[in-house]
Amino acid sequence: MGSTTTTPSLSSKVHPSNDPPELDPDSYALEKFKLYETRARFYLIGSDRNKRFFRVLKIDRSEQSDLNISQDPVLYSQQEIKSLLQRIAEGNRATGGLTFVAKVFGIAGCIKFLESYYLILVTKRKQIGSICGHAIYSIKESQLITIPHVSIQSDLAHSKTELRYKKLLSSVDLTKDFFFSYTYPIMQSLQKNVSSDQEGGMPYDNIFVWNAYLTEAIRSRCNNTIWTIALVHGHFRQVRLSIFGRDFSVSLISRRSRHFAGTRNFLRSLSDYSSACSGAIAAEHGQPSPPSARHLRQNRVTSTFMEWDVVFHGRNCTPVSWSFGVGCSASLSEISNIDCILHFVCNAFGDRMQAGRIEGRGATDQVSLLSPLCNANVSISYLKRGVNDRGRVANDVETEQIVLDEEAGSCKGKMSSVVQMRGSIPLFWSQEASRFSPKPDIILQRYDPTYQATKFHFEDLATRYGNPIIVLNLIKTVEKRPREMMLRREFANAVGYLNQILPADNHLRFIHWDFHKFAKTKSANVLAVLGAVASEALDLTSFYYSGKPNIVKRANKSNRTSIGRDTSLRDLTASSGDLARLGNNSEMLNSMANRDRETDMNNQNKNDYFNSDAPHFQSGVLRTNCIDCLDRTNVAQYAYGLQALGRQLHAMGLSDVPKVDPDSSIAAALMDMYQSMGDALAQQYGGSAAHNTV
Repeated sequence: MGSTTTTPSLSSKVHPSNDPPELDPDSYALEKFKLYETRARFYLIGSDRNKRFFRVLKIDRSEQSDLNISQDPVLYSQQEIKSLLQRIAEGNRATGGLTFVAKVFGIAGCIKFLESYYLILVTKRKQIGSICGHAIYSIKESQLITIPHVSIQSDLAHSKTELRYKKLLSSVDLTKDFFFSYTYPIMQSLQKNVSSDQEGGMPYDNIFVWNAYLTEAIRSRCNNTIWTIALVHGHFRQVRLSIFGRDFSVSLISRRSRHFAGTRNFLRSLSDYSSACSGAIAAEHGQPSPPSARHLRQNRVTSTFMEWDVVFHGRNCTPVSWSFGVGCSASLSEISNIDCILHFVCNAFGDRMQAGRIEGRGATDQVSLLSPLCNANVSISYLKRGVNDRGRVANDVETEQIVLDEEAGSCKGKMSSVVQMRGSIPLFWSQEASRFSPKPDIILQRYDPTYQATKFHFEDLATRYGNPIIVLNLIKTVEKRPREMMLRREFANAVGYLNQILPADNHLRFIHWDFHKFAKTKSANVLAVLGAVASEALDLTSFYYSGKPNIVKRANKSNRTSIGRDTSLRDLTASSGDLARLGNNSEMLNSMANRDRETDMNNQNKNDYFNSDAPHFQSGVLRTNCIDCLDRTNVAQYAYGLQALGRQLHAMGLSDVPKVDPDSSIAAALMDMYQSMGDALAQQYGGSAAHNTV
């Protein structure tokens, strides 16, 4: 019959293997599935892309409220799997036999509300691109399958409450802005995938895996990741371009963090609504004691803008600490043996929800917190701002720009990528929505003299991207009614304070620039100024370039390319309260733009700008923000992408100069990509497309 194999893993390698499974048994992926059912079990038959080998996942249907999944350790051939299915059908003939249910392309998760578990299956997919031969897919259709057989389900499984929760789950549109790959860790940057020697499957602990919790039960029981797909929420677009007759592709990937996730339309932090909850849920530090489990069962939590259902299923009562997957920390007393929390956040347009969990001790019972659509006749914007106690910010999105030549993925191909990110200003602040004011007041919620949450945020960025961290702050400096100015001053104070305690090499490079004010001046060239800042940032952080594909060592500071602009960027670093000097940033940035043009002219004929055989690695990141991290940030990120593209093409030998003409067709194509990305991110965060205004 079949042969037993070791637990497969997906190593984070960029170049795909064409070896048959018997020669490379630890690096395969299941990509095609068929679901069959009997009265007692579901059988999910998975195969590789070419149907050379098959695996079997057995799902018990006789459990009313528990999940019982087992993986057959045998690796089957096509003939062997047909024989196995025939025997299963014959053995279950007395109870209805074996029935084909659906053609499947992966499990997006499993979930439980009041009683039954459900499988979330991808039933149709669409290839939207490829990276070094690894296909990238979006979801065209999904299906929710109830696991327990109808004969053992109780009335609770068909109750109005259960049906309502299923309807809420069905409102998640997985066909919009979600993407995945079976063989390429799309949640990580190209540089990390090339440099990493991680084994053991897809890295679901990555902050950009949207369905990490939804898939945890299956992954933990099977001890692998071959049955589930790791979904990334954000934006993916790939275009093919040509320069001097040589083809190359540009991929733009945006990844939205699942922590403190959702949109500005959503719950800012649970403590903001503790009064509406009558103390039912309180923040972990210094808040009133929460009520009993009975109170949670009997009360519906209602805020001004959103209506929340809290459902508790428990037995014993002792204190436990828990946290939402969206990054909101809270305490729930008189509850123990908590297994999980299903925290669904559904925005005003009903296009997505977010799943979270309780991190509890002992684990059998469940709390569900569900959000339906907005039930108030007011705007529900401006509720997701700032930072939480763990240093996670709203609208945390990583953007990667990948350039691949026509041979990328082979031993001759070259590739390059650069990463930037956006995120809400890492302070405790908010805006209260008002039907009368299109620009609600900004409220600094909490005074934190040591800026601990801000510190945690930048420490996390340094862990993710290395140093230096360059902060481009685009909010206003002059207003008749102070709004953004207050944040600007406090942000400068925070960075100034942190730079006093950070080592000199790790100081935050802080740039204030009033985008709105400059854009209104005559003959304003916003892209030129932002391009100069981007050029400075790229000199400091560099970018990833493969060089020879077999070289994957990590870089140190000596790998970076510098043209001597470090001093000029340091001039823009803001110390605490130094607002007078910051007011001259426009003039300084204009000077930088002029010097940038002169430097480009001097470097046009330098063929040794990069050593084509040596790899380059990015260390550090440019972090851009405005108030929403949308419209102004989109423009700044395009300017950075354009500057980076010039250097990427030059490093790969596709261009003679490290610069792309902003009036060229390549620049126009890149601008269209960034505009599409901006619209998608604005829809996710704000509920509408980007305004394209400053």
